[in-house]
Amino acid sequence: MFNIFDYRKGSRFRQNFIKVAFANLLAQGMPIIAAPLVTRLYSPSDFGTFALFSSILVILSSVATLRVDWSIPNASSRQQAMVLLLGGGGILLLFSISIALLVWAYGNKLLEHYDLEVLLPFLLWLPLAILGMGLHQLLQGWHVREANLSPISRSNINKSIFMTLSQIGLGLINTGTLGLILSLLGASWVSVMSLLRHTLNMFTLIGRCTYLRFMSTMRSFFSQSLQSTGVALINTINLSMLPILLIVYYSPTEVGWLALMQRLALAPLGVFTAALAQSFWAEAADQLKKDPAGLRRLYIQSTKKLVYISLLPVFLCALGPYYVGLILGSEWDQAGWVLISLIPMLFGQVVVSPLSHLVVHRKQHWQLCLDIMRFVATVASVMLLAAKGIGFIPLLVFVSIINLGFYGVIFYLNLKAYKID
Repeated sequence: MFNIFDYRKGSRFRQNFIKVAFANLLAQGMPIIAAPLVTRLYSPSDFGTFALFSSILVILSSVATLRVDWSIPNASSRQQAMVLLLGGGGILLLFSISIALLVWAYGNKLLEHYDLEVLLPFLLWLPLAILGMGLHQLLQGWHVREANLSPISRSNINKSIFMTLSQIGLGLINTGTLGLILSLLGASWVSVMSLLRHTLNMFTLIGRCTYLRFMSTMRSFFSQSLQSTGVALINTINLSMLPILLIVYYSPTEVGWLALMQRLALAPLGVFTAALAQSFWAEAADQLKKDPAGLRRLYIQSTKKLVYISLLPVFLCALGPYYVGLILGSEWDQAGWVLISLIPMLFGQVVVSPLSHLVVHRKQHWQLCLDIMRFVATVASVMLLAAKGIGFIPLLVFVSIINLGFYGVIFYLNLKAYKID
């Protein structure tokens, strides 16, 4: 039986988990250590505008490849995986060019129509950022299929180092929000180059990709990709739409508090959850046909362990008002209360999200329906409560509790999927 906390040799899952967790410890540690300096170089308002840019970037990137990267780990052969990689790259390029033309022709009007004028000076960087993030997703999908997570770990470390150092360097010359955006953009491309360097051998497969094989493979995965795209879009909107919604009703400073607190609260746990998510996905795609009962046991046991792991950060979040302003600076005093408001959502995200892979069971439609319901509930709650003048912190508490309830349903659906399999 698998056990992610049994580190004896012989399990590829354990080996991948340990490697990725150690790399994530290095990658996530730098932003936390640098936070007291970075928060004194950039204002909460800078972080609020940056969060808005990042949210739009993440939402658009979730559909930029039609989620072909999710299908790559399920490919039956390396040749089929290469076809999907090339097909996803072509889709990504067309999407990035389309966004660039849209930004050039209608960007200003769109932002003004939706009261997002704060992004006007930075919109032109969006297509290049989408292209970098999409390439990272595709190359990561290749390495997940190969069950070789070391290149992903190295790329995350390189990305973290570059982003942290560039934020500090650009902050010292008072670049404001632009410095944060350029750091993110540069870090994405550093990560892509790092992954590409460890994937050069795969290009020997390109010569075998005939037109007929390419079209046959893309057609066979087209339906799955469309379902995955819908799931990814709604799920990403659920996770990233808050800054976009809140900026309409509240100040960039308050949105900046939320953005940084989410980042700092999830970063330490990301050491384990990201490693577990990548390792579990690689193992699930391989073991689902061989030992579904054992994989279900692994899912339940791993979820229990995540519950225990989440207790410490939940406790630290509860103490947020006592130390956030002291560590990050006086402008961040109220951000400690944001940490408290995020506790329910943080708990659900840490315990449920890393192991939820309904795509492996080909049950994307379950996830899609649930995410649509969560999207509607969140948007309706924000619009209704904000219009009634409720404060920023109470609104976050309400939204956080709603999300916790939906995470519980996701856990139930994953258990049901294992029984069906």
